[in-house]
Amino acid sequence: MNSIIAQWKYEITSALIRLLLLTWPIGLALVSCKQADKPVKSYDIPFTKEGTLSFYLAGGDTVQIDIEVANTDLEITNGLMYRKSMPESSGMLFIFDKDEPRSFWMKNTYLSLDLIFVKSDLQIANIFTNAMALRETSIPSEYPVQYVIEVPAGFCYRNKISTGDRVGFSIF
Repeated sequence: MNSIIAQWKYEITSALIRLLLLTWPIGLALVSCKQADKPVKSYDIPFTKEGTLSFYLAGGDTVQIDIEVANTDLEITNGLMYRKSMPESSGMLFIFDKDEPRSFWMKNTYLSLDLIFVKSDLQIANIFTNAMALRETSIPSEYPVQYVIEVPAGFCYRNKISTGDRVGFSIF
């Protein structure tokens, strides 16, 4: 009798384990779908002027903008993520320790942007225009750079900012 009960317990336990192994992916999918229904939080973070930046164009003109500064790991990581708006004559200046290859993405960034990659000698190395909002594609610098400036998409075209132009900035 004990061997029949032991066999019966073994078969029930085996069946329950097989059932769990077969059904856990379905349960996980249901939980994941429920999580996917939740909206992504976005914040309208106001622009905070922390300095000014000037673009010195090859033709002799100067274009000036107000800037926010990102120079800590947290500020650099967050950048302009979750922003819903930014004044046309403003941007964010990312300051790194030295010239190195840099790469940015637009994850959780609701604004399309121009990215301006600047070497330590303050010369524009390259410009990536019209980076599409919310994309996770990597946007690399073409050369090692120390600074990156993000401005509203189309800003470089409208203001004739080009590779080889120079920049200068003042932080308050």
